[in-house]
Amino acid sequence: MSNGINISLPQSEQAKFRAWVKQQTAETNRKCQQLVVKHTLDLERRAKRSAPANKKTGEGAFLKAQIHHVFTSDKLGGEVYTNVKYAPYQEFGTGKYAPRGILPGYETYARQFKGKGIRKVNIYPRMYFFPHYERIKKIFIKDLNKMGFR
Repeated sequence: MSNGINISLPQSEQAKFRAWVKQQTAETNRKCQQLVVKHTLDLERRAKRSAPANKKTGEGAFLKAQIHHVFTSDKLGGEVYTNVKYAPYQEFGTGKYAPRGILPGYETYARQFKGKGIRKVNIYPRMYFFPHYERIKKIFIKDLNKMGFR
């Protein structure tokens, strides 16, 4: 994933969710679509708001502008992504700062972005995607559980 960051539920969870939705009424299906759209757009909004940027120099505005969402054709799946090549380095840090100060559980994933030592660049991690993803994922699952998803 060296070309950016892409966030979605794990494939196993998506399959479980889709199987459950197939057994539900059209009304429940519509409510699930609304939840997917709501939480996907919320994640995109929060990631854009939290992406590192310097208001004086304008640096980082490009990163914020390149955070997007996409939905599956049935609106039962949503993804928030950016293809900005330096996005993971902003998220997880580089050099001596990688992968320090990040969410527990992401250390192994973050190590791939530490750098190859081509030049010495030490960027402190400024997580703007994954903290929001973790929070919204919990709310999304809680909302689905209220509808009967287990």
